[in-house]
Amino acid sequence: QPFRDDVPDVLASADIYVLPSLWEGLPIGLLEAMAMSKAVIGTKVDGTSEILRNEVNGLLLSIDNIEDNLANAIVRLSKDKTLRLQLGEKARSAIKEQYSAENMTKQIEAVYDKLL
Repeated sequence: QPFRDDVPDVLASADIYVLPSLWEGLPIGLLEAMAMSKAVIGTKVDGTSEILRNEVNGLLLSIDNIEDNLANAIVRLSKDKTLRLQLGEKARSAIKEQYSAENMTKQIEAVYDKLL
């Protein structure tokens, strides 16, 4: 698959971002969707579960019975615009607070300070 440089355009056209992984490192696509205020659905796996807080900044699903859980979550967000917008705003806030360049720089500085 060739590298895509139009991710912001693709995300802008979506209302819901879904990442139904069985395993995950640091899901950059999830962070990008959250930064764009998208309602997100992810699975309770490493990486994703470190970022998402169920019913706070997204929907976090168990991988048990994933087909039904995922279908129900997508239908729920499709029908509930208020919830979709609330989760999207909380997702954007979480990214701004936790993953901003300023915050990440402070965290790196703190690591260096500990090492010195």
